[in-house]
Amino acid sequence: MRPRGRLRIHFTGADLTRTQIASGPDPFWETVLSLCRLRDQAVPPPSSSWGRARERMSRSAYELLSALVPVRGNFPDFLTPPEGLLGLEAGLEALLSTPLQRMRADLAALRRRIPAPFSTMGTRNAVVMKALAAAVREYYTVMLAPHWEVVEEVVRADQAVRRHLVHRKGVEAMLAALPSPLRWESPTLVSDYPIDKDLYLDGRGIVLIPSYFCRNAPVTLIDPVLPPVLVFPAAHSRSRSLADSGRRLAPLLGTTRAAVLRTLADGRSTTELARTLGISPSSASEHAAVLRNAGLLTSVRWGNTVVHELTPLGRALLHGIQDGRP
Repeated sequence: MRPRGRLRIHFTGADLTRTQIASGPDPFWETVLSLCRLRDQAVPPPSSSWGRARERMSRSAYELLSALVPVRGNFPDFLTPPEGLLGLEAGLEALLSTPLQRMRADLAALRRRIPAPFSTMGTRNAVVMKALAAAVREYYTVMLAPHWEVVEEVVRADQAVRRHLVHRKGVEAMLAALPSPLRWESPTLVSDYPIDKDLYLDGRGIVLIPSYFCRNAPVTLIDPVLPPVLVFPAAHSRSRSLADSGRRLAPLLGTTRAAVLRTLADGRSTTELARTLGISPSSASEHAAVLRNAGLLTSVRWGNTVVHELTPLGRALLHGIQDGRP
């Protein structure tokens, strides 16, 4: 479907000086945009294994997220809190703290029927939000964490190019180099868009967020009062595919243990590790033991749960750092 409207982002001189480029990928924007892509039958998944990973998600979590995120169209602003740029945990905390009034306003702004439990928010607000936060965490763990190495590499490469442009030629040159359909018509950034929309920055500046899973048109928040952001396709999104995840470590550790090491970048229990990789808990435990004996991870027992974390050596190996230096 061709966009029928136009997005116009109006800059002042102050906005140009306050334009920022995000420092890394945002797990919440990547969650929402990848879910749109996952649900769109007309668009092939980035890799066949990524598409099949959906089968490892619980039905309740997938349906809860799908109730808010259509294949095409708006999703509520509270799903992409600005704290997401600080990481998954900070974003989840912000999501859980969303006031009921803000949530109702965001849902009303969608201008479409919202199914339960979101249509019956009230005294059960805290219960629903805990379930939503758990669903976001599960989606990230199953669908994104195993491939975050690639997502992060692609997004950071895009950000590096844009920062270089700002340093060499200034903010306007960087805005002019944003990917199509974005066009810099000073002092306005213009793009084809599903609707007609004017966003006046009014001296607040804007945060530019390249995204691995954003495709074609850029995305902004619905509420113009919120801190302005613009999400757009990372220019180098085809430089590496999700199928490349872990290939650099595979010859050294073996495919499964490389995947274990990568998945443990944020810490996981044995059960979470097994679920993410689609292996049995006993197999996950065995692989973790081998990596632990090699000094690449530590394991701590909390009650009946064993939580694994990478050691500095494990992180150095994962990120390609030698002797603790970049």
